[in-house]
Amino acid sequence: EYSSYAYPWAGYYIMRESWSPDSRYLVFDGGFYGAGHQHEDKLHFLLHAHGRSMITDPGIYSYRRDPYERYFRSARAHNAIIVDGKEQYRYHVRKSRPDAPDPDARWETNDLFSFVAGIYKDGFTEIGPQSRNRDAASTEMDIIHQRSIFHPRDGFYLVCDRVSDSQQEKQRTLEQIFQLAPIVESVEENLVRPVRLALDEQSGIAKTEEEGHANLMLVPIGPDKPGESGVYLGQTEPDIRGWVTLYGRKPAHDLYYKYNTALPASMNTLIFTAPAGEKLSPRIDTSPTEKGIHLTIEEGGIVHHLLISDHGPQKMHFGDLEGWGEILWVKSTAAGEALAAGAVNGKYISWSGQTLAKADNPEYLKWNKH
Repeated sequence: EYSSYAYPWAGYYIMRESWSPDSRYLVFDGGFYGAGHQHEDKLHFLLHAHGRSMITDPGIYSYRRDPYERYFRSARAHNAIIVDGKEQYRYHVRKSRPDAPDPDARWETNDLFSFVAGIYKDGFTEIGPQSRNRDAASTEMDIIHQRSIFHPRDGFYLVCDRVSDSQQEKQRTLEQIFQLAPIVESVEENLVRPVRLALDEQSGIAKTEEEGHANLMLVPIGPDKPGESGVYLGQTEPDIRGWVTLYGRKPAHDLYYKYNTALPASMNTLIFTAPAGEKLSPRIDTSPTEKGIHLTIEEGGIVHHLLISDHGPQKMHFGDLEGWGEILWVKSTAAGEALAAGAVNGKYISWSGQTLAKADNPEYLKWNKH
């Protein structure tokens, strides 16, 4: 019986914990542009948890060629990245026979964790307000967006975004976007409203506050930190932002983090969910390292320890955690006893001097005490 599954020819990768109605699942779009009904949404994802949509896809609403139709097709209406106001634009490189499966997509799922990754490298451009045509003079083909998502089973989601270009000293404004699903109060009465959201604009921590519904928490963890955090909600001027199509066109939170930095830049975000009635209160500690970031997450007597590389797989070490890989992860008790471990693109992973798993060549490593 499969709960997590990949459809590489379609470009969809699904992380699901079980087949219960309240199970969490994440769907990642790492495929080609397609032959019809295309949206500019490569590396976009949606998250459903505890019976409701949490991070959503906007839909299309109408095929009338108007500003809303162009918005709903655009990258800024999805969970995507904008660079200096420029967006994904694959319309100009579409093919009748696209490359499939995408050679840049990576996928792993096992009994301890799931991992997915993809690359967007088809150019960022300014989109004309009155058409789907690009501004050819503004197109930058050398900007590359890499996104990966790491998910320990029954745990958090770690979204890693890395943006690079050939102009490494040029200052850029990066905008990371998360479309937060609204609350459906009643299908029969067509009652849809924005979720209640609390945003700490200084730290960027965003948390939904719904008493009778499941809740969501997003935490930007660096190593680059957002210079600005905010939301768009039902905006029509100067640009359309903060809308979804759900029983009509409805306002919904478009959460954004803006980073002003030279490239390459890494933006890592933690996502937590909780069913109705449970509090979201993870304790998170981060420490920048020479090669990325070290992270501990403590919740319910369990501690997750991670090392996240900024520059692909390499040897990393911090405290009791050591190894070679792209992401190193150990799950332990509060007292420090290792319970499970894993590595992405890993050669070995050790905890408190004990090697838990190793391989001659980089691969997905896992170790379970039981």
